[in-house]
Amino acid sequence: MRLDYRIFDSLALSIALIAIASIISGLGFIFRYALLDYSFVGIIIEGFCLISGFILIPLIIVRLLEIKVQYPKLSKESAIVLFLIILVASSLMLQINEAIHSFFIAMSEEIFFRVIIFSVLLRYFSRNQTIVIGSLLFGFLLHLNGDFFVNAVIKFPASVLLYYLAHFYGIQYSIGVHWFYNVLVSTLFI
Repeated sequence: MRLDYRIFDSLALSIALIAIASIISGLGFIFRYALLDYSFVGIIIEGFCLISGFILIPLIIVRLLEIKVQYPKLSKESAIVLFLIILVASSLMLQINEAIHSFFIAMSEEIFFRVIIFSVLLRYFSRNQTIVIGSLLFGFLLHLNGDFFVNAVIKFPASVLLYYLAHFYGIQYSIGVHWFYNVLVSTLFI
């Protein structure tokens, strides 16, 4: 059996994209917290950095490398209904700015992992291998500063679930679950 070294290219590109996304989105966090700008403008600037770092720049890189992007299902109607339901529910638990902040994080991370990283890994791995590797990257590399036990017991399995939601039911459901999870965590630990 011959080892296909292209799998390492896929892994290296995934890790590099995570590093790029983390650095660029980190600029938004730095801006917001360094300036103590908890206003709606601060949230929007941070959201722009999240979208740029996790979606726009990685998509440009992936397209320049001529990697076919695998877009999951999307129901616009379901997405709108989910957005409104979770926005109202989260607004009851958090300030509206924090609810929107949680949305930007969930949307950016979901599109990044369930679309971009999924597409990069799927070139040389099976669908199930891609989901497991992507979930390991999500649970342990993206959340490197988190508690290892929490990453192993919550974030890794949650990521597997979110991959299945995105690819079997629609990306709007993985974004919705991720967003609501972030809201619950913020409510419990703020």
